[in-house]
Amino acid sequence: MTSTSSPALALRDAHADAVRAIGELSGAAGGESLAIATDEAVAECLVDLFEIRRRLEATIADVTARFSGGTTWSAEGFRTARDWLRARTTDGLAPASRALEGAHWMRDFPVITDAWRSGTASRAHVEVLADAHEMFPRLSEALVGIEPELTAHACGVD
Repeated sequence: MTSTSSPALALRDAHADAVRAIGELSGAAGGESLAIATDEAVAECLVDLFEIRRRLEATIADVTARFSGGTTWSAEGFRTARDWLRARTTDGLAPASRALEGAHWMRDFPVITDAWRSGTASRAHVEVLADAHEMFPRLSEALVGIEPELTAHACGVD
């Protein structure tokens, strides 16, 4: 990773490094390297990729949270950040909505989203907690109080 002097440059450099690393990994996984790798190396890579996916999904939620609070989407004439995401990513309405939903969770559920960022919890774990808050609003205060325990248990199950 590139050493930088400011947080803005650190974000830019980390982004560039990640794009480069994903490109290299995609190339290796689609080529001869994967074909000649040992079964153990392939298995280890696969497990690591699942953790990376979790961490990447959490990172997308963090970046989406920052983006949705900005002005880029409105300055470009979009009614909502979701509409901007849909147009720019061509992933459709549902993935754009999911990204914004994840962004809200980052603020609302700090303990389990820290586990999400580290790859020990998944989006599904966070979603279960969010659903519990929504389905049982009178229990929200209690759920906040036991979020650390819920998170510890969630990290051990699928």
